[in-house]
Amino acid sequence: THILANQREFFLYEFQKGENLNFLLAENKQTGELEAIMGFFAYSSEKETGVDYSGALLKVRNDCQIPLLGIEVVRRFLQEKSPRQYIGNGSNPKTALPWQKQVLKHYTGKLGHYYRPQKQGEYKIACIKQTNRPSVSTEKKITFVPYNNLTQMEVSFTPSDFQERIPYKDKTYIQKRYFSHPIYRYLLYGVKESGKKAEMVLVTREVEQNKAKILRIVDVLGDCREIRHIGSALDELMEKETYEYVDIYQYGIKDEDLLAAGFIKKENEQGTIIPNYFEPFVLENIDIYFHIPQPRGYIFKADGDQDRPNYWKERKSD
Repeated sequence: THILANQREFFLYEFQKGENLNFLLAENKQTGELEAIMGFFAYSSEKETGVDYSGALLKVRNDCQIPLLGIEVVRRFLQEKSPRQYIGNGSNPKTALPWQKQVLKHYTGKLGHYYRPQKQGEYKIACIKQTNRPSVSTEKKITFVPYNNLTQMEVSFTPSDFQERIPYKDKTYIQKRYFSHPIYRYLLYGVKESGKKAEMVLVTREVEQNKAKILRIVDVLGDCREIRHIGSALDELMEKETYEYVDIYQYGIKDEDLLAAGFIKKENEQGTIIPNYFEPFVLENIDIYFHIPQPRGYIFKADGDQDRPNYWKERKSD
């Protein structure tokens, strides 16, 4: 059973806003029954630059007789909210994606999946065929500053400095989505040069499987171009925490910046498998497809509901 169907507490944490729920409903006027539902997340409450949104949990009844109702629900949402950007992350490439492109006239694509392997080359979680480990850029000397809460983060990183970035995620969103998450423990790292403010923050989550562990970069806040400088600091963190590899799903960051950081772009034909599903674990390559009204900005795994738990479990203590 879906966690959002059997765990009321988590469902309300995700979608409740005051006395309302962030859901759009399609009701059959003749029968009074729901034909479709769509949840959504607002990335900020600021109005100056326009609010960015992502969709989540778009479901249409299996016996629905209304053609393309799911597409119409998204269209009505866009009409109602007039978002600066809307991110539909996790689209079905065979059913939804073609209609999102043809009817909504949205830009559609697939998130790039990149990974940085460990030095040892022994893998219990992934199946990695690449034997050479790319070198990293040494243009800047940066360090990772761990943030355990919003107060620590605001010492060296100010979310409101990046309102022009798409999507813009304010501190209220960051607090709820990451620092206060009731199940997952997210690890946030400021990326900064000595004596300067952090221009970028990596939002990460540690995953354990097969008596090994990995680190997943599920979101990037701030100036994403700075990712090209993280290679050395990332290697130090991997060695210290004995991560098998680090991976990231993303759209919007230039390939050259990720390659400068030492990441390898996963290509299925290489025989490499970098799994995405861990609840339960599935040793397969999984593609994540998306649709957006305009091809601009950034998308990461944690946008929408792609980094959502499937099981209820108590969050690990800090």
